[in-house]
Amino acid sequence: MIRLIRSTGRYVRFSAEDAFRSDLVDLLTVFDAVVEAGVQRIGLPNTVGIATPRQVERLVALCTERYPQVGIEFHGHNDTGCAIANTVAALEGGADCLDVTVMGIGERNGIASLSGLIAQLYIHYPELLETYDLTQLALLDHFVSECLDLPIPFNMPITAPGAFAHRAGVHTKAVLKNPRSYEVLAPADFGLIRSIDVGSRFTGRYAVGHRAAALGLRLSNDEVCHLTQALRERAECGSLNQEEVDAFIHSWWEEGSVSRAECSGADIALREGNQEKGSVTWEP
Repeated sequence: MIRLIRSTGRYVRFSAEDAFRSDLVDLLTVFDAVVEAGVQRIGLPNTVGIATPRQVERLVALCTERYPQVGIEFHGHNDTGCAIANTVAALEGGADCLDVTVMGIGERNGIASLSGLIAQLYIHYPELLETYDLTQLALLDHFVSECLDLPIPFNMPITAPGAFAHRAGVHTKAVLKNPRSYEVLAPADFGLIRSIDVGSRFTGRYAVGHRAAALGLRLSNDEVCHLTQALRERAECGSLNQEEVDAFIHSWWEEGSVSRAECSGADIALREGNQEKGSVTWEP
């Protein structure tokens, strides 16, 4: 059959189902036969996600060495949460074809996700991404999400809604000073932007002060501390979005301005009264 298909000029691929639960001798015996018959690619599917990254790398490396004349494909399911790790291990073992899907969609827990693999390649093998427009990745995930009425998982690398969102005080302060402190992926390279969540009960002084400054308000350190505490107390009733945060900051500032003006007027009156008694000299 393989020779017949090859004779028509067709590309032939052979994949062994459930390769990582198969007896190794049986698996290689079958591969030997199909490679001799002329297949151009053999597939190693981790059909039920049972393999570990080390097992994947070893078997892929074995097949790469044993069959240097054919391509090696890996297909990894995510039943045990190792789909992306196993796919990277297959690459490092010599596989030249890696199966992924948008958002990891597939049987049961799915397979390796496109965005997950790209995140790994971006860090460890950036040369493999040089010909790709990475700004299309988020658009692709959103398109498929809308078509299937399936939300992008909250923990999806790169394209999840909170992939570049920072909330905890120590994180936001560090990221505002140096994004690389908590971002190993640059959001701009994917056409995305980072967000600083100021409206949660975990918000920190630095993030609040930074946002107030962005709104044109000049606050002292004490004022930033008081504003942060007030914002945290408000967020205990539920997180605020950016518009609500800005409205809260403006409202807090305006109320404080009135209080400051009243205190300033009372202080002036007191000083003037004391000046008349000759006890204090007030200089405006």
